[in-house]
Amino acid sequence: MDNEGADEATDGITVIDAGTAKVVARIVTGAGPHHITFSENDRYAFVTNKQSGTLSVIDVPRLTRIKVLKVGSLPAALAASPLSKAIYVINEGDGDVVVIDAQRHEILTRIKTRPGLRAIRFTPDGRFGFVVNTPANVVYVFDAATNALLHTVPVGKAPDQVSFTRSFAYVRSSGDEFVSMISLTDLGKQSSDPGVTRFPAGQKAPGLSRHFSTADAVVGAPEDGAVLVANPADQMIYYYMEGMAAPMGSFQNYRRDPKAVLVLDRSLRETSPGVYTTTVRLNGHGSYDVPFLLDSPRILNCFDIEVRENPQLAKPKEIPIRIDPLGTVPVANAGENLPLRFRVLDAVTGKPRSDLEDIGVLVFLAPGIWQQRAGATPAASGVYEMTFVPPQAGVYYVFFQCPSLGVQFNQLQRWTIEVKDRRAKPAPATTSKNLSK
Repeated sequence: MDNEGADEATDGITVIDAGTAKVVARIVTGAGPHHITFSENDRYAFVTNKQSGTLSVIDVPRLTRIKVLKVGSLPAALAASPLSKAIYVINEGDGDVVVIDAQRHEILTRIKTRPGLRAIRFTPDGRFGFVVNTPANVVYVFDAATNALLHTVPVGKAPDQVSFTRSFAYVRSSGDEFVSMISLTDLGKQSSDPGVTRFPAGQKAPGLSRHFSTADAVVGAPEDGAVLVANPADQMIYYYMEGMAAPMGSFQNYRRDPKAVLVLDRSLRETSPGVYTTTVRLNGHGSYDVPFLLDSPRILNCFDIEVRENPQLAKPKEIPIRIDPLGTVPVANAGENLPLRFRVLDAVTGKPRSDLEDIGVLVFLAPGIWQQRAGATPAASGVYEMTFVPPQAGVYYVFFQCPSLGVQFNQLQRWTIEVKDRRAKPAPATTSKNLSK
């Protein structure tokens, strides 16, 4: 964890045990900001100290700093290549890419570029390094096998990130709405520079958003040759397939600014001939039905699995309350106030709980295209109320929480409400007498 500060004598990193969530060490490295990467075997950690212009080498088993290297002016980021077994530090101030032996902790060489370097990434095989120069609007490509600069590729305005699929490098531009795609098959060819194509990932430049993150805004989708692109200025996440001129679709983000994307892939993959696997996490033990559907050829089948209780897991806490609806929802029409009234009861005694001030309600329209969160207003005898206006017809799900009791939205029984379009009132009948007038 980065402990950025102004004092070089105290600035550094904090090491936290992932199992216990406790601090195990604080290591002084130098004046930050800091970026961290590890050697191939995780034996050493390398920490940049931007204001100090240095790189600190940490012995991971001993949690001690063993060496400090002077790398240059304003080291901004770093990355490791498993192919060359080296660490590459980019300097924003002087434009050098400093190559460091990951085992001997010595500077091997420097790759000269222009000042303004912002980010560095390697292709999945570790062969080619991509360095983003934000003010120059270019990406430098070098060969990790020879540490030689191969290409200087013009891209969009103010590039700040690079990520990869099997065939392309994607460069996000913060100064315009375009994402540049650099062909990986063209790298290293002396006859020409790699081909570059662009597609618009939204309507606005991501840099127009007041929110900023160094996490990836462009990530590969589970489907091969597709990416998801987060545009915080548009408040949208776009889905793009390689070969298309524009994104195929988009995902709303509940009027929030999506600063980054992380894909959780639980799709079935062929791991050996005829064998398809995936990984899921089941929170409870018992008997489960697993439905399987394949479109082509059409296959539909259900499997039974038995999940045993894990003795190593802590016993789940009993939910201290339950929610009982008061009556049924009369008529739910889009565009009209819809009151929700329910009673909160003690799960053990069954007595009303009127002392809870943080009962929260989450309402969302399936499949997640609209949502509203609000606190419930307490009334007498454990009764609570909340009112919302459904914007359109559809199926709405209602969830409840109580943070003071440790009750989350997914722990209590949800409600399902069907909302219909409001029918227009019939026009008054016209009589012959009215027509004569």
